[in-house]
Amino acid sequence: MRVASMGGRQMNLVKDSLTEQIYGLIKERIITQEYELGQKIDTNEIAENNNISVMPVRDALNSLEDDGLVTKKSRVGYFVRVFSKKEAEDIMEARKMYEIYSVESYFSEFNLDFLQDLHGKMLELQNNMSRDEFDELDYEFHQHIINISGNDYIIKNYNQINEMIQLFRRLDKDRMEEANCEHMEIIDFIVRQKLEKSKKSLNNHIEKVKRSLLQNLK
Repeated sequence: MRVASMGGRQMNLVKDSLTEQIYGLIKERIITQEYELGQKIDTNEIAENNNISVMPVRDALNSLEDDGLVTKKSRVGYFVRVFSKKEAEDIMEARKMYEIYSVESYFSEFNLDFLQDLHGKMLELQNNMSRDEFDELDYEFHQHIINISGNDYIIKNYNQINEMIQLFRRLDKDRMEEANCEHMEIIDFIVRQKLEKSKKSLNNHIEKVKRSLLQNLK
């Protein structure tokens, strides 16, 4: 069994926010797949590498369990969550429901200047885009779709699955340039005020992400 650790790297942690910082460190490694799906997370090694007690590590992992990224097995330990294809499909269907509803109901609220600026960045980086650059632009675009609603309940409920969406983004392998083109197409329709085409293009994009994700889940 492969065991995850912080790779021997010692972090400079502020003592009054240990749990938050450990949470962020572990979450990053899960989303970037440094910790693979199903991999055990070694709480003792994380604590030793950072000169802290095990308690804040466990607290961070419990929070990540609440987020749906970690599972806990009694008397065994914490593991990166493994998603069934049914779970992944359900999450992606919920994502599509929220995003398309937001586009349909709040279309006039889009910040067109923001979207045009985002489109420019996507176009500039299209043929030379790093994984981190793509992830940041992808997050900004889809989050803007949700945020235009101004509806606290929609935003809160969407954000409850957003941690898993970020992980799924990395599992949508070998589609970075294609997905970036899809984003630019959606933005183009929004800027041109083509509501139905915007919805259709967004629906097609999320369906392609879902198909790729399901193919790459073991």
